[in-house]
Amino acid sequence: MTTPESWSTPIRLLLADGRIWHGAEFASGFVCVHHPDEHNICTIAVSIDGLLDDARHPEHPLHGAQVERPDESGCGPECSEMHTETGRCEIAKNR
Repeated sequence: MTTPESWSTPIRLLLADGRIWHGAEFASGFVCVHHPDEHNICTIAVSIDGLLDDARHPEHPLHGAQVERPDESGCGPECSEMHTETGRCEIAKNR
């Protein structure tokens, strides 16, 4: 039996211009990323690599984006109130 934790993992894409797009990486590897500036628009790709491969052109919004996963960001429950839509929490930045 699968558990909800094995279904998907939240991800954040830290865009080069400072914006953050949120998404999910599913157990099979495919990803879905929401475009917050466009109503009801998401990008779906077979993998993170596939998603970022499309962003190799400098004019692409994902060009230069960094992927952040909860287990890599240094964030935990103690800093959840520090999260904003425009940047990482101060606690994680200083770790």
